[in-house]
Parts: sequence; C-alpha cells; structure tokens
Amino acid sequence: MAITIELTEENETLLGEKAARVGKSVPEYVRELLRPHMTPPIDFETIVKPLHDAYAEGDRSQEELVELIHQVRRDVAAKRQSHS
Repeated sequence: MAITIELTEENETLLGEKAARVGKSVPEYVRELLRPHMTPPIDFETIVKPLHDAYAEGDRSQEELVELIHQVRRDVAAKRQSHS
C-alpha cells in the first residue's frame, strides 16, 4: 500500500536526515516508525486465561500466582515485540 502525506520542507528534510542517520531510506524508516502501531491487539481473555486457570485449580501458592502474573506480562511483551 502506498500512502501520500504532505510535509513541510523542514519536516521532509528532518525525516530524510533521521533516516540517513540510521542507514535507511525514508520509506523504510517510516515503515519502521509505524510498525509498533500496527500490531494486533492482544485480547484480555488471552492475558487473563492462564491466571484464571491457575487460580481455579487452587493448588498454587500466592508466590506462584505472582510469578505467573510476571510470566504472563513477559509473554505479552514478547508477543508485542515479535509483531514490531
């Protein structure tokens, strides 16, 4: 997909300079900037299900549940990172 946007000369120059600093063309640089905003949302059920299941089983200590929360957060962050 091609998108056309209007930039001032100053902004166009700045964008070109920033792209050049990281060794990318302007289109590559803009795609890289946009990529984090294009990740699919992770639905709440996907995040909460492992916690719900562990709690429902009832055989986890509070410390284990807290560690599971941290693990779910890491998993979500990794999934978001892999989409960027």
